Amino acid sequence: MSDLIDFTEDAGGAALPEDASLGGIAALAIELRETQERITNLETALAKEQDRAKRLSEHLIPDQMSALGLSEFKLNDGSAVTVKSFVAASIPKDRANEAHAWLESEGHADLIKAEVKATFSAGEGAIAQTAAETLRAVAGKVELKKAVHPQTLAAFARELYEEGRQLPDGIFSVYIGRKATLK
Repeated sequence: MSDLIDFTEDAGGAALPEDASLGGIAALAIELRETQERITNLETALAKEQDRAKRLSEHLIPDQMSALGLSEFKLNDGSAVTVKSFVAASIPKDRANEAHAWLESEGHADLIKAEVKATFSAGEGAIAQTAAETLRAVAGKVELKKAVHPQTLAAFARELYEEGRQLPDGIFSVYIGRKATLK
C-alpha cells in the first residue's frame, strides 16, 4: 500500500477510498496508528531538543562566557553570541488575591486588568443586552476576574530589578537568569 491514498467520490459526494472494504479500513486504521506513533515520537524528540536548547542558552553558554568575562562572542562565520540578563515573573494561582493587594497597596493597581463576565440562558438576549449596556439588570451569573498580563508583570519585575528592588518572595514567582542569543 502506498503512503498516499487515492479517494474517489461516490454518487452522494462523500469521499471513499479505492478499497472500500473491511481490509481497506483495517489498513487505514493501521496507517493512522503508525502516524500517531510517529507524531508522538517527534513530539518527544522536539521536547528533548527544546530542553537541550534551553540548557545551552540559559546555563552552559552564559556560565562559560561569564567565567571568561565575556558578554559577547563572535564566531568565524560572522554570527555573534550575546548574553543578557532576563527576568521572568508570575503570580501563583493560590496567591493571586495577595499579589493584587500588594500591587494595589504599592500604587501599581494599573497593572491589574479586570474582566466582568456574565452568563445568560438561551432566550435571555434582551436581558443580556440590557446588562451589557448598564451592568445593573444582570440576570445571569456575573464574575469579576482580575489578572496581570504575564508580559506586563515580567516588564514590571525587570524594572524593579534594574532599580535594585524586587517583588516580594512567596507572593510572586520570579526567575532571574541569563540567556545567550545567537545572531
